[in-house]
Amino acid sequence: MRKIVVLTILLLLLLLISPIAGARHEAYSVAPSSDEGIYSFFSDVIRDAGICLDKFVDESPDADTRASRLESVVKLAEEESRFYAVKGFESNVSRVVQPFIAPSGGVKQLTTYQLVFLTNYEILKSESDYSAYVEARTAIVKMRSGADAINSSLDRIELIELRNETSILIFNVSDLSERLIDVYALIDHYERLLEQYEIEAPAFEEDILVVAVSDEHPLLYEEITIHVYAKNISTISLFIDNEAHSLKNLTSDLQKKHRFEKPGEHDIYAEGTTVDGKDIKSNIVKVDVSEIPTFIVLSSQYSALLNESVKISGLIVDYYGKPLHAVNVTVEAGEKETVTSDVRGRFVFYGTRSSEGYLNVSAFYPGNDTYKSSSANISIFFSRFPISLHIAANTTGINVNETVNFRGSVSGISTNYTIPLSIFVNDRGDGTITAENNFEFTLPFSQSGTYEVYTLFHGDSVFKDAKSNEVTITVTEKPFFQKESFIKEIITNNRESNILFYLFLLLLVAIVSFFIGLYAHAIKKKIPLALLFTGIYARTFKRMISALREIRGAKDARHRTRIHAFRDKLIAPLLLILMYFYTLILKLSGHSSKEKEAEQGNESPEKSGIVVANEEVGKGTNDEAPEVKKLEDFDIGEAYRLLSDATIAQYDLGKSLTPRELSEVIDNKNEPFTGAFRDVTAIHERVFYGCMAPVDGEEERYFNEIGDILRYFKG
Repeated sequence: MRKIVVLTILLLLLLLISPIAGARHEAYSVAPSSDEGIYSFFSDVIRDAGICLDKFVDESPDADTRASRLESVVKLAEEESRFYAVKGFESNVSRVVQPFIAPSGGVKQLTTYQLVFLTNYEILKSESDYSAYVEARTAIVKMRSGADAINSSLDRIELIELRNETSILIFNVSDLSERLIDVYALIDHYERLLEQYEIEAPAFEEDILVVAVSDEHPLLYEEITIHVYAKNISTISLFIDNEAHSLKNLTSDLQKKHRFEKPGEHDIYAEGTTVDGKDIKSNIVKVDVSEIPTFIVLSSQYSALLNESVKISGLIVDYYGKPLHAVNVTVEAGEKETVTSDVRGRFVFYGTRSSEGYLNVSAFYPGNDTYKSSSANISIFFSRFPISLHIAANTTGINVNETVNFRGSVSGISTNYTIPLSIFVNDRGDGTITAENNFEFTLPFSQSGTYEVYTLFHGDSVFKDAKSNEVTITVTEKPFFQKESFIKEIITNNRESNILFYLFLLLLVAIVSFFIGLYAHAIKKKIPLALLFTGIYARTFKRMISALREIRGAKDARHRTRIHAFRDKLIAPLLLILMYFYTLILKLSGHSSKEKEAEQGNESPEKSGIVVANEEVGKGTNDEAPEVKKLEDFDIGEAYRLLSDATIAQYDLGKSLTPRELSEVIDNKNEPFTGAFRDVTAIHERVFYGCMAPVDGEEERYFNEIGDILRYFKG
């Protein structure tokens, strides 16, 4: 018993073509391991053949289309059986399919020549055309030949036995036998139509001698039937290639079976004598006899690796499915060679390829006097060897200007085989290394951010290209102070270079001297210390911060020198320390100013400013020198604050007004001292905010104008 499993692919493909694919597939899918799938498939072929015969009898327009579909299904089953036979899948399909080829071809012959007959008969009804008569007569012969092919195959089909798990399966062809009765009846009807036409048509009252054959393109040794139709003929001789052949009887439809033993074109015709003694010759039928077709099927795996030896199997059979034994087949799979088939028509050879690509495989049988030549071709793709890459980092989080060590491995290459690897950081090439099974590399990172690192192999003639996994590295800014490690680095750097150490001391002395001189200048000029530092801050602080950032942001850490290390490790921290003390002085100075302002705030504006002016006026003198001398007890900033407090109290203004806003308020009021107030405000801003010393006479004018304004407020 054959297992149905090996037929799954074959039958599924056939089911897609058949009009009853759904039902057949359902029956096959539930069938156990037996011949039920084969039985179900070919039972449906019998049913479809019966439908086509019904269409023929009804002269349906789609009869020929359905017959073509049926013939294609059976032919495909035959081809697939050969294909799986070469793969070593033996099944009952190859045994069953042969008896079904004849009925499927016979059905197609019936429907095809029915159209030929009907077309030419319509011509004969309208005109007397002898060639149309011959075509119609030949079509009848062809239809009868097709019906005979179906009828003769039924006996063979009935003899086929398949098995399931419990019983024997036999095909039921009784329906086809009954339908064939109607088919023969229709063909007889067509023949009577022609006979009636011969009687009624005046042009055909003469003698008639016509020859037709069942197949004009037979194979070598294939039997055909020669039909001779005669009217008013007394003696008839049949000639095949000008050689006379006797006929058994002199009925109106004479027949002769014949096989051709030589390929090529053969002429068949008849000669006779009419009842009145005249000689007559029939039409000449040309029969083209060809060698028996052969088929080669090749099978192998579809892909392989380089230099792999691939087995290729072949099978050669003839048109009837018979294996050709001991025939030479020329095969080519890189190199040509000749192989000989065994008793089962099988042959084997091998192929390989050393570079990636398709290997074209071919097999050719030259044929002989009996068999036609045949060939087959397939392709096998040979690919390079696959490899895999993997990398890992010793750490994934570092500071700027630190390095990361990577270790990697290559899987799939042999020992001591080297490949070039490209290193990519954020999809940009960062160098190339040569790697074996294991490799290492180091990458520095000079800027903060996130980096994706991977390696890439672009492939070579042996191995495919490959990409490793991606490793994410996070780089952060390194802080200036790192406790003990930072101190150790400073000490180490100083030990390495005494010159750098002394330069550091010299710079420190210069900075201290600068601040001492600055302090002495402030004492001499009577400039408040807070005011002095505020001016310095306004002009230099941003530059100092920018300098620090430039020191910290070295672009290329791989080309650092000792000077760079000295700058980063010593100068930058020193500047930060100085900035810290500088900021502390500003805070302390600001705090002292606020306390002083709080003490002054306890006194009324009149007491602090206007009363001073009144005391001088009360002495009965118009000399302003004592008044200026009195205001000299205040510095420029305190004198303006005295004026500001008096102005706010005079006009009941908000205490949050800036000097410039206060000046704009006076401008809008058009007071007599508006110009003086504007001048005082300008001097105050230039000295206090711009850190510029008053020019000659400007300080005296400043205090005089403030005194005038305060006296104006007092009235």
